[in-house]
Amino acid sequence: MSAAAPPGFAIARVGRSAALITLAVAFGQVFGIGRELYVANQVGIAPQLDALLVALVVPTMLSGLLVSGTAAALLPAYAAIERHAGQAAARCFSGAILTWTGLIGIVAAIIVVSVGSAIVSVTGPGLSLEAREEGIRFLSIVAPIIVFGSMAGLVTALCQIAGRFGPIALASVVGPLTSMLVTIAGWPAFGLTALALGTTAGLLATLLVLFGGALRLGLLPAPTLRVRRHGVGFVRHALPLWASSMTLQMNVLVDRAVSSILAVGAVSALRFGEGIIRIPLTSIGPAWGMVLYPSLVREAQADSRESLGRAAVTSFRYVFSIFVPISVATAAMAPLIVDVAYRRGAFGAEAAGATTGVAAALAPMIVVTMVEAIVVGAHNAQRRGTLLFLAGVANVAIHLVLNLAFGLTFGVAGVALSTSVTMALVLGFLTMRLARTEPAFDLGDVAGSGIRAVAASMVPGVPIAAWVWVVYRPGSFLENLVLLVGLMIAGFVTYLVMASRLGLGEPAIVLRTLRRYLPFPSRSAA
Repeated sequence: MSAAAPPGFAIARVGRSAALITLAVAFGQVFGIGRELYVANQVGIAPQLDALLVALVVPTMLSGLLVSGTAAALLPAYAAIERHAGQAAARCFSGAILTWTGLIGIVAAIIVVSVGSAIVSVTGPGLSLEAREEGIRFLSIVAPIIVFGSMAGLVTALCQIAGRFGPIALASVVGPLTSMLVTIAGWPAFGLTALALGTTAGLLATLLVLFGGALRLGLLPAPTLRVRRHGVGFVRHALPLWASSMTLQMNVLVDRAVSSILAVGAVSALRFGEGIIRIPLTSIGPAWGMVLYPSLVREAQADSRESLGRAAVTSFRYVFSIFVPISVATAAMAPLIVDVAYRRGAFGAEAAGATTGVAAALAPMIVVTMVEAIVVGAHNAQRRGTLLFLAGVANVAIHLVLNLAFGLTFGVAGVALSTSVTMALVLGFLTMRLARTEPAFDLGDVAGSGIRAVAASMVPGVPIAAWVWVVYRPGSFLENLVLLVGLMIAGFVTYLVMASRLGLGEPAIVLRTLRRYLPFPSRSAA
């Protein structure tokens, strides 16, 4: 993008591409939500589910470790190699990265299964002896997600590089659908083991769809073990990212370990509370991040030193305008949301109470995760891997201290709260560093947008929260659903009015854009 481009950089293109992924992931989440509701209805919060969730910690950590730093470093490395050595060299390089990641993932999965007893003892120290045995058995089923998840992440990165988001969209639907079908179909015979099988099968289906789509589009490079000299800059960027990812993944282990000590079923409550937050996050967050990051890389490599800073400011304004009210609404209506989502079958009042606290404490993560895509993406685009590593170390240290302090004070809700507070503090630091290094990044503009968004959200949020948390009493599912929809509409309309009065123009721009792309009838047609 040239220096003469407007401050909005490619926000329209990013928005359209993100909308495609968002719609696909949201559709896929219907199946993911269906699976979670089915499991909640069958077991509620139970020690057996705690064991499965503990077993998932290390495979999930290793999968994230393999893909996060690698994929983040691959995009700018691919662009640089393509510019200086040509597309063939860039494709050969990406083929080597893909091959080595797959081989390392296979070895890691074998090691995890072989030391399963030690892993479960560390990740679930509060589990009973019987639950630990269950966890070891579950671990052997879910270990392959190390391979499936990491490979899927890298093929996704190849699609990002090419700007081809169709395979990603399709995989976002097929994976959750497969997981739900395997879980529900296998439950009568296998119980919770069916959930473990469904989790692994869902990631395998995701990988197969991505591979098939990338192959059909000619995006899949030939496998090779030769990295050549181009790997030097990649490794220099990726090493601190791998280290940062490894330290950040420790947060998941700490959360599950501390929760397993607090109470029986606390790990399950943490999972179900996270599920409330994952609905918007997994629908919009990955779409926003995977479309935005390549755009930030292009801005970072533009001729103008101001391109990246302008792009980041524009992204901040839209993120605050859209996601601050969603975070406030989630916290304000957490008891009602939990009742609508889970309260039936084995999921009773005690389970609902524990899950409500977790959901409310994690509500800020909705906006924080969207901010993370901007800030971390901008620093990655400039290959500031060491800074991100140091931020990751700080994140883990702060999270551990707050986890213990808040967990012992507020229970499992405190474990969740420590995550939100830690991420907000670390991202605040990274944002200030971005303002120091990017001349066009106006920190005052960003802060002003955030303050106006919070103020506009609090006008409907405070009275709604007071009523839901103090006055509201659970009714039937239909009554609760109607009440939830009504409060959402009232809050949304009030927020739009207040945002306009406070000079926050982005919500209106988003609505006008939606009207242009959604099939609303025009006045002339009427």
